Amino acid sequence: MNDVDGDNHPEIFGTSSASGNYDRTMPYSDSSSWLMVFDDKLRFEFPPVEFPGFANALNTFPYKNEKFRGYVLYHMVNGADTTVPRSRLMIYSNMGKLVRSRLLDSHQYPNYDQVFIIKSLPSDRIYLLADRFLELNDKLEVIRSVALPFAKPVSPYQIDINGDGTDEFLLYSESEKRLFYIARIKNTY
Repeated sequence: MNDVDGDNHPEIFGTSSASGNYDRTMPYSDSSSWLMVFDDKLRFEFPPVEFPGFANALNTFPYKNEKFRGYVLYHMVNGADTTVPRSRLMIYSNMGKLVRSRLLDSHQYPNYDQVFIIKSLPSDRIYLLADRFLELNDKLEVIRSVALPFAKPVSPYQIDINGDGTDEFLLYSESEKRLFYIARIKNTY
């Protein structure tokens, strides 16, 4: 839950997956993933947006900058349906309108595990954990990249460790039994 539109009431949203357990004729069938945002009375903020494709998933995050309030969506295409677009990041307005979309394989490092949105001023920050750790701008372009400090798999965590109001990253490698702390990502292309 997060107050995305600035009305002092939280909106409710999250992850949607297309597991295909129910008949496709049902409203909001789980043969698709959905962008669904509810107000604090459990009414839709805007009509749900469908992302067709069995076995796909959609993660929704709050996002704002100086002029914009909305959502960053991470659509993961896991199925074999070739009619479904490839995995992508998108920015949607708080009224459910697509603002920007970018295929993930259009970035230099196409193997993404997770997306993070860090609250920051004047603009929230978008990060991808891939074969590298990437920061994106509001055009979904890579602006910073840093190599991971150890081999994958990595368990990422975000928390405000130093109490400055901005989350930092902790990356943990179970196989190496090491924890790595990232306060701010630095340019290291």
